[in-house]
Amino acid sequence: MTHYIIIGAGSGIGAALARQLAAPGIGLLLHTGSNADRLAGVAEACEKAGATVSTCLGLTEDPTLIDKIAAWLDPLPPGALSGFAFAAGYAKLGTVETTDTAALHAALEAMPVAFQRLCTYIAPKLADHRGRILCVSAFGAHRSKTHSYAPTAPAKAALEAQVRVFAANLAPRGITVNAVVPGFISKDAGTHSSLTPEQWSEVTKTIPMARLGQAAEVAATAAFLLSEPAGYVTGQSLHVNGGLTL
Repeated sequence: MTHYIIIGAGSGIGAALARQLAAPGIGLLLHTGSNADRLAGVAEACEKAGATVSTCLGLTEDPTLIDKIAAWLDPLPPGALSGFAFAAGYAKLGTVETTDTAALHAALEAMPVAFQRLCTYIAPKLADHRGRILCVSAFGAHRSKTHSYAPTAPAKAALEAQVRVFAANLAPRGITVNAVVPGFISKDAGTHSSLTPEQWSEVTKTIPMARLGQAAEVAATAAFLLSEPAGYVTGQSLHVNGGLTL
C-alpha cells in the first residue's frame, strides 16, 4: 500500500488533493486544524473512492502535532510512506502600517516553522528514490500589485526557500521537494476568505484567463509532483495561476 500525509486537508487545495489521490491501495493521513466535521466529509469521500483513511486534528504551530502523526506513521513498514504534502496556511491582508510583529510571528510559526519541524520528522521515514515532499505556497510571495499580504507573503516565501534547500539536501536519496504556487483560487463554500465578494470580482479582472482557479486544478498539479513520474523534478515552485502576471 502507498501512503501519504496531507497537512491542511479539511478544505481547499488540501481537500482536493486528498480526493485526487484517493484510490484502492492508497493510505491517507488527513489533517486539519480544528474543523473535524469538514475533515470527516473529505475522509468519507476518500474512503468511497477506495482509500484507507485516518484523520488527526491540531494546529500546525503546536509541536505535539508530531505525536499524532507518529501514532499513524511509526507502525508502517519501512518505505511505506511515499508522500508528504503541506497544504496548511492562511491568507491575511496587511500593510507595513497595519502588520505588527506578532502577526508576522504567527504566520511564520504556522507555516515555515511548522513545515521545517514536520519535514525533520517525516523526511527520514520517506521511501528512498520515490519519496515526495510538497508544499502549497501562494502568489503573494511573488506579487503584491493587487493586494498586500504583509503577514502571509513572507511566510510563503520562506516555504519556497525551504523547498530549494530541502531539495538539495534530499536529492542524494532520490527524494523530491517542490512547491505549487496558486493564484486566485475559488474558496469552498462556508470557508474563510480574506477578500470581500466585491474584491473577488475586481481581482478576476486582473487574471488573463478572466476567471478564478479551482482547487482541483491546483491539486492535479500537486498530485503530479507527488507521483513517481515526477522523480526528476525537484526544488521547483510551479505556478498555477491562469496567467496572472508575476
